[in-house]
Amino acid sequence: MMVSMSYPPEHKVKTHTRIVTAAAKSFRQAGMLATGIDQLMADAGLTRGGFYAHFRSKAALFAESLHAAFAEARENLLFKGLDKRSGHEWVQAASKRYLAKSHRDTPDEGCAIPALGAEVARAPDEVKEAFEREVDGIITAISERGGLSKPEATALLATWVGGITLARGMKDPAASSQVLEDCRAEVARRFPG
Repeated sequence: MMVSMSYPPEHKVKTHTRIVTAAAKSFRQAGMLATGIDQLMADAGLTRGGFYAHFRSKAALFAESLHAAFAEARENLLFKGLDKRSGHEWVQAASKRYLAKSHRDTPDEGCAIPALGAEVARAPDEVKEAFEREVDGIITAISERGGLSKPEATALLATWVGGITLARGMKDPAASSQVLEDCRAEVARRFPG
């Protein structure tokens, strides 16, 4: 006689969230293409068998995980310890946080844009659409918090992303740190606090 195990209704939602959270971290660490479904499910503490009960494809999970990664980035960038700042004072503080060695060294916990941007460019349209929505949301938030026009907020984000991307790609720690310092100095020059 076979006994059926039943789970409470919230079990599937909790499991789904665990997978998305693990994927957001794994994709930022190793990239979508280098991260297999077996590894993703293991990172979530599950087996491969349950993957397709939650997602139709790895690309669908990638698109959904972007939302989780961006939500974490928004919290870290806009609020965590910076919630009382605004205008150019916030821009300076956020720049120091974004263009920091700690952010450079932890892509799995950092902004999804430099960690995944190149892969998104080659991803299916559903991923690009999710990425575009999230980037637009970040630009809007930067504009509001920094008192900047949307073009200024876009240029600021591009400076941050470009700086982190260049710094992560350098072997020489001194050269990498110099890139971060140069980008912070440029932001300070353009948006004096």
